Formats: sequence, structure tokens, C-alpha cells
Amino acid sequence: MRLMLFLSCLIGCGGGDGADGATADAAPPVDFPPPVPHQLFLQFEGQTLTPSSSDNALINATVDIDAVRTIPAFDVGAADRDTKIAAVVAAVTEILAPYNVDVVTARPAAGPYDMIVIGGTGTDVGEAAGVPAIFAPDCRAAVSSNVGLVFTQLNGSESLAVRIVGEFGSYHGVPLSNVVGDCMCIAESGNCSYPNTRCTIGGAGTTALGSDNCGVAANASFDEAALWLAKVGAHL
Repeated sequence: MRLMLFLSCLIGCGGGDGADGATADAAPPVDFPPPVPHQLFLQFEGQTLTPSSSDNALINATVDIDAVRTIPAFDVGAADRDTKIAAVVAAVTEILAPYNVDVVTARPAAGPYDMIVIGGTGTDVGEAAGVPAIFAPDCRAAVSSNVGLVFTQLNGSESLAVRIVGEFGSYHGVPLSNVVGDCMCIAESGNCSYPNTRCTIGGAGTTALGSDNCGVAANASFDEAALWLAKVGAHL
């Protein structure tokens, strides 16, 4: 009789499994934190940079220069300076809105973050006055805190935005494009130019630049939007 009561209790007295099949001591579901957004720091207030064998925005070091150089602040003295900066930041933020990126104008308290310095001209870093920008693509995203330069020869918020977005994409393994109006069309050759109009992120069938870059053969087609999502992640 005792054995029968014991078996009956195992079957009908609750314990491990309730009537609804739930386990009383089951572990709560794990709530994984979302991916940390990439930080893109737009430096409009001037910056002294030191040469280095590798970029490190946290210490203002870059491969883009051969000596200590100071890039002046963007449009100092212009009556509409704040308006111009706000327009550039808005354009970059809107273009990158689908992706996991925070666009900021104050240096983040901690890295990693990419920094693009906007201001001055090529002569401030020992280059020709007509050079629009300097950057080093990072196809493998091997550098966690890249540094790029965009000069004020590029006049207009959208012209500056396309260069900024293109440099940021290249830091994270997105190939350069040869399609007019594409945000990754930032080479000083081929079809690329910097009209003051909104650039777009291309989709399947985007044509790569006429040289091998980031694993995409010269003039080959690739899905740019898919690569942005794969390399940078979707906005959360």
C-alpha cells in the first residue's frame, strides 16, 4: 500500500512537473545584451595628430601623416558655422540610420571609436591643396579605432557626408564602389565625385571600384547593403 501511495504521489502530487508541463525549477530565459553600437566621432574642433604605424583614435595617432600635424577647426569664424556642422551631422546620421552606429560630436569617454577630423586643407598635412580627404581602408576591420581626415575643400553638407560615410564603411570592410551617387564612391578616380546631393547605399548589383578591394574583384558586382548589415549590423 505504501508503495502504491508513493507512486501515486510521484504521478499526481506536483513536484517536478505541473499539470501544464512546466518545470518548477526551470532556469529563467537568458537575456543577452544587444550588440554595442559602433561609435563614429566627428571632430569639428581641430585636432593635433601624431604619425603611427597603425591608427588609434584614442591617442590621436594615424598612418595618414608623416609628421605631427594640426588640422584646424572647421570653418572657424563663419557666422553659420554651427548650422553647417548640424547639417553635416544630420546627413551622416540619416544615411547611417539603418545600421548599428552612434554618430557623435563629442569624444566618447571610452573606446573603441572611429574618429574623422573635418577641417583644414591638404596642405595642413603636407599634401596638395586639392586633396579632398585622406584615409586608410581597413578591409579586415583589424583596427578598432580608425582615424580619417576630410578637408573643407568639400563644400556642402552632403559632399562632406558622402566622404565621411564612405570612410567609415571602408574601416569596417565595405568595398569602395564605382557608382555615381553611391556612398562608397569616394575614390579620386573613376566615376566618383562629390556633388552636394544625398548619397545612397547600393544594393545587389553595385559595381566595385576598378581595383581589388576588400575581397571584391575589380569592377565586380556586390550587394553593398547586405555587406553593411553584415559588417556593421542593423540599427537596434
